[in-house]
Amino acid sequence: TVQYFDKMLIDREQTQFLVSMASHAAIAISNGRLFDDIQNRFELSSQLANIGESLNRSQSLKEALDTIGNSAIGLMDCMGGVIFVVDENDELECVWHHGLEEGYVCSVADALVGDLVKNPLPLVLPDTRKLETGSPLIEASRAQNVSAISLWPLVYEGQTIAVVGCFKSSPYRWREHEQEAMLTFSRQAAVSIQNARLLEAERIRRMEAEALYKTTAALTSSLDIDRVLDNILVELYKVVDYASANIQLLEDDLVRVVAAQGLLLAPNLVVGWEYPSSNELIVEMRETMQPVIVEDVIKDDRFSLPDALKYVRGWIGVPLVVSERMIGCLTIDSEQPGYFDENHAEKAQAFANQAAIAIETANLFSQTQRRLKLLQSIHTIEQAISSNLDLKITMEVFLDQSLNLLQVD
Repeated sequence: TVQYFDKMLIDREQTQFLVSMASHAAIAISNGRLFDDIQNRFELSSQLANIGESLNRSQSLKEALDTIGNSAIGLMDCMGGVIFVVDENDELECVWHHGLEEGYVCSVADALVGDLVKNPLPLVLPDTRKLETGSPLIEASRAQNVSAISLWPLVYEGQTIAVVGCFKSSPYRWREHEQEAMLTFSRQAAVSIQNARLLEAERIRRMEAEALYKTTAALTSSLDIDRVLDNILVELYKVVDYASANIQLLEDDLVRVVAAQGLLLAPNLVVGWEYPSSNELIVEMRETMQPVIVEDVIKDDRFSLPDALKYVRGWIGVPLVVSERMIGCLTIDSEQPGYFDENHAEKAQAFANQAAIAIETANLFSQTQRRLKLLQSIHTIEQAISSNLDLKITMEVFLDQSLNLLQVD
């Protein structure tokens, strides 16, 4: 626009000059925008390359989430960010947020994020004031000083595993190349989260394998049956956290508690407790040779616990199996309903397999010792009979050996 202070007529020559100037200005503006766009794309590409290096390194899940969240904020020049992770029940959990209040994060999750799990497409809101009338997110965004939101699903092998949110304090329309950059970033972030999960799972398995190896060594360090039973319960706590636990062995038609341990438990009130082997839980373990998990024993009709175990709510029964034969079970207790899951059961079963072998070995050793002791006593009696004709001395030897075998006074 050209303004004059005096009235005057603009002749043809001046008009042509102004048209020429406008054309050059338009070209200059267009070139400037193109230069800015190229420069911006170059900067985004450089940032993505650096972010990719950070995301590709070996790191824990927490470290990966920190890297993803901070990178998203830096990449899009935002005032705040959030990461939601999708759990095994397809429910969202906020695991990271920056620059936003927790209440606002929950509002965003309730209003916007849920649909992205089933429909993994980016959601871009250039102006939160233009949300649907009556949306509670309008007032929440105003209070949080958020004017623009973009949400980016992180998809791995066709499944949404997380959602990253970017928030700006002024209305903003994300340009095409910025959206392309975020899509690239989203793919990198999804791979990073999955790699971190795999690394964490491998670390846990390695720790569990090491713990199981040490446990096995501890279980086989003694052949005394009482010490073996005590060792089993001590080492079990290193594998599965419990309030109390006990070992039950099958004896004919009965199941008998032979060892018990726990902070809330007086072992002498439980050890020796017997019940029929026809119990439904025992029958199920015998038939399946698999652990049985009970979320809440109070709501399970199969349970009849002694008074000393009335605090028990969550429970696992783990069969002790030797040569495809169940010799008893480990029972693991918790004060909390629903505390135990399949992961606990899997670890407990791996432990129980080693414990069963240790119990069987100790029992065989104990039986061998008793037989050896019996043979020694018989040999001593035979020597007394053959070397002495005095009936009184012979009877004294017989009585001493009998008392020794029976372990009585």
